[in-house]
Amino acid sequence: MKILNPQPVGGVKKRFSVCAKQFLYESRDIGIRIIEWIHLLKILGAEKIYLPIQHVHPDVLKVISYFEKIGLVESWQFFEPSNMSESGAYSYQTYMLQRNSWNDCFYRVKNLYEFVVVLDVDEVIMPNMPQDMNWEDMLKRISEVPADGFSSRWVNYPHFGNESLQTIPNYLFMLQHTQRSVEFREVAWYSRKSFFNTKTTEVVTAHFPIQCLTADRNCLTYDIPTNISQTSHYRVPLEYNKY
Repeated sequence: MKILNPQPVGGVKKRFSVCAKQFLYESRDIGIRIIEWIHLLKILGAEKIYLPIQHVHPDVLKVISYFEKIGLVESWQFFEPSNMSESGAYSYQTYMLQRNSWNDCFYRVKNLYEFVVVLDVDEVIMPNMPQDMNWEDMLKRISEVPADGFSSRWVNYPHFGNESLQTIPNYLFMLQHTQRSVEFREVAWYSRKSFFNTKTTEVVTAHFPIQCLTADRNCLTYDIPTNISQTSHYRVPLEYNKY
């Protein structure tokens, strides 16, 4: 078995990286959405985005290849025993298998970055304070809090009911969708995305750390106040029973 154990240049970790869930977009060309998502993550402070590829549209591969050439993305072929496809039924077993991709990515990069964020292409963690321009500014506000994960609550930006903004190109999906749900998602394990502290986190889910390198306690997750941060989730609301 080949063991991957990359080390940071000069022994100093970089600050932020993003791990995506395995890509299952074999029938959809979402290249424009990926371009917008990657550029926004870069602005916020992500130094590299890591993409496990399972099944994707050929034109999406071209987009990923471009970002790999300029050093913003690293991808690899990811396989699961289920051979899951985009059209397959979503189940609890599917969710459990997805943990393989999150943790595989986390282990690939945990030696290289201080924080790792697990995100889908329809979500991004945003600062809410007017003075905060990026993740670094945002986390400085809670820098004295000891935690293995810093979690940001979901709030939905639905796909409908939004007036077109004439000053923003129509193909920029997230920038066009500025109307959000009034309420944040309820406080629950699945209603957040987190910055994982790589010094102490050992096993992750998409939402919070579940095993940590601390023998004397369980993992600590700090809920960032919603006036400081939110996870913007661009999706059809759950009451419509669609993703």
